[in-house]
Amino acid sequence: MNSDAIWPYSIIAFFAVAICAVVSYTVFSIRQSVDLVADDYYAQELLYQEHIDSLRRANALPERPSWEHRDSERRFIVSFPASLAGRLTAGTLTFYRASDKRLDRDFVLALQPDGSQQISTDGMAPGLWQIQLQWTMDGDSYYVEEAVILP
Repeated sequence: MNSDAIWPYSIIAFFAVAICAVVSYTVFSIRQSVDLVADDYYAQELLYQEHIDSLRRANALPERPSWEHRDSERRFIVSFPASLAGRLTAGTLTFYRASDKRLDRDFVLALQPDGSQQISTDGMAPGLWQIQLQWTMDGDSYYVEEAVILP
């Protein structure tokens, strides 16, 4: 076979490989899961100023809630200072997992008389979590968040 006869086959092979690559990439892209951070992200965006105000109020507090994770007990403990715990009317603690929204867990705040609440982390996947604490006190909402790593 001479070199002039190779060119048509080379062009056909090039286009066949290119078409296979495009089809493969399209199939791969279609099968990927595209989870939104929240299903109602547009409604949340409209309420974002309230969120900013909640963050500002929480940062202005002289004493803020704290938390710790006890690895050996698989317990997460949220503690409110006495000056805040008595005035708290409602609240939630959310374990937010950015990589998989199916792992998110919400807990209603039900503080003990000492201002703390223990939450079991048994069954929670290890890795990076966003702890989001939201509470209402004296008619105003407050919000704090922090990244934690569960072993």
